[in-house]
Amino acid sequence: MVSAVSLLVFLFGLIIGSFLNVAIYRHRTGYSLGGRSQCLACGETLRWYELIPLASFIAQGGKCHTCGARVSWQYPLVEIATALTFWGIYRVSLATHAGIWLLILDAVIWSILIAITTYDLRHKIIPDEWVYPFVALVMIRLVVSGADWQWGFLTGVILFAFFGGLWLISRGKWMGLGDAKLALGLGFFLGLEPALSAVLLAFWIGAVAGIIIIAVERCRRPALSSGRRSTPAPALGRKIPFAPFLALGVALVYFANLHVIPLFIS
Repeated sequence: MVSAVSLLVFLFGLIIGSFLNVAIYRHRTGYSLGGRSQCLACGETLRWYELIPLASFIAQGGKCHTCGARVSWQYPLVEIATALTFWGIYRVSLATHAGIWLLILDAVIWSILIAITTYDLRHKIIPDEWVYPFVALVMIRLVVSGADWQWGFLTGVILFAFFGGLWLISRGKWMGLGDAKLALGLGFFLGLEPALSAVLLAFWIGAVAGIIIIAVERCRRPALSSGRRSTPAPALGRKIPFAPFLALGVALVYFANLHVIPLFIS
């Protein structure tokens, strides 16, 4: 029974992931969410069998059926990420005996977080239209879950002040104000110690990713023969969105129960 339900939850996650892709691509473009999907290259309206989550991408080899243009890997990755997230939420709800309404609320919260993360990766900005509902829903969850909401609220305020301070001191060079707003909701969502663990993991992963990006950029620069001017090193000021690292840190704490703060305390 559990396996059958898990499969249904996974498939439902694929469908929601497909919808999230539409929302991400059409946000602030003037297109509504209700319009027919089209190929971004040729503008041809997609048929129903080209809209099956994940399966259509695999069957068509990642290309448009009409013009043969490459389809962005964002589509299957977001669908798979959402499906795995929904499956994880279901497994966590079984372990914690959470009610159905809390499960649904968590699914909506994580869906918004996935959309925010992907949009930040594409455009390096966190839309207020998404982060404000995210914070509001997490605040509702904090109250209805029966947890000590005062500590959760205080955690959100502390994280917002920390990230907001980084944004203010650096004038937006180190951190965006959208990251501070997102951290506010993440503090509400996790509570003090889990939220601090998630933030620390986010900074660690972000640091490693930054080093890898710089190393890859250096390797891609062609070696110049002697006598020619050397190519300058890659700029360290590359703007890297931080929301994906925050989301990954939260996922490691929420789903994998990876808490690093107690290691320092002990």
